[in-house]
Amino acid sequence: MSVPNTTRPVGAQEITDQAADWVERKMHSTWSTADDAALESWLAEAPSHRIAFWRLEGAWGETSRLAALRSPPSLRSRAMSVPRNRLTVSKSLVVAAVIVAFGFAASGYLAPRDVTYSTGIGERKTLTLADGSQIELNTSTALRAGRSGNTRKVWLDKGEAYFRVKHDAAHPFEVVAADQRITDLGTEFNVRTDGDRLRIAVVQGRVRFDGKNGNAHTELLPGDVAVAEASKLSLTRVSVPELATRLSWRSGKLMFHHTPLAQVAAEFNRYNSQKVIVSDEQARVLTINGTFATNDVHAFARIAQSVLGLRVEDQGQEIVISH
Repeated sequence: MSVPNTTRPVGAQEITDQAADWVERKMHSTWSTADDAALESWLAEAPSHRIAFWRLEGAWGETSRLAALRSPPSLRSRAMSVPRNRLTVSKSLVVAAVIVAFGFAASGYLAPRDVTYSTGIGERKTLTLADGSQIELNTSTALRAGRSGNTRKVWLDKGEAYFRVKHDAAHPFEVVAADQRITDLGTEFNVRTDGDRLRIAVVQGRVRFDGKNGNAHTELLPGDVAVAEASKLSLTRVSVPELATRLSWRSGKLMFHHTPLAQVAAEFNRYNSQKVIVSDEQARVLTINGTFATNDVHAFARIAQSVLGLRVEDQGQEIVISH
């Protein structure tokens, strides 16, 4: 019988077993903030911990999905009715999920998939990824998260998101939006898309921006706001208070400072199904100051009427403001 080498680093199998313990606890036990902190501490010990956990967690979720798809409806119904406290999942079953998922992929049954997240009009959502990074989704946003080799990757298909990234040089974090790429260099930043227009605001740390077809490369620092559209990139620096104003949506607010009514209406329309129409140019160029809840379009209408002396008509699906 061979004697183990006690001086060697923790082996891959032991790391896999530890990761399986974490996945089992997270999937099938009461999960607390203390558990979150303990998991994050273990993940931070070594890149191999994160890789093992990501693989097992992703494979387990995919295997469960496939099992449900392949089961007859009657079996799915009966499985869903089993009380949670009667479900037992062994560590070996969690590890086996990887083999099953890779087996499906190798057979061509399962194509690589990204996890999709979205919000509706007026909705906000905060995501915590397996690596501890957080993403705040603003109204009407669609985002996909996945991996490409060693790179953590997010595709912002539409809308706006605030990223608080756990930096890991061995596993870069990239955001692709409007066919352009933002790479984390240890930072917090906001990304917003409006069609082909992309806006990036850096709050902390640094990001690298790579434009379409390699047309633009630049490093952005705190206070930098980059706007990319077509083949043009403009870069400005803003103060901390101005940056807070632009990101006030994170607390459910819209803040305006000498902002034209046309722009104010457009912002409210992002968050509400009842739309604001500023019907004439004379009213559109008037400016307003104030802080409003994102869903309180009537407060804005009242200010337009009482302070600016404009005519306001509530037509149900639309609020029409005119001079």
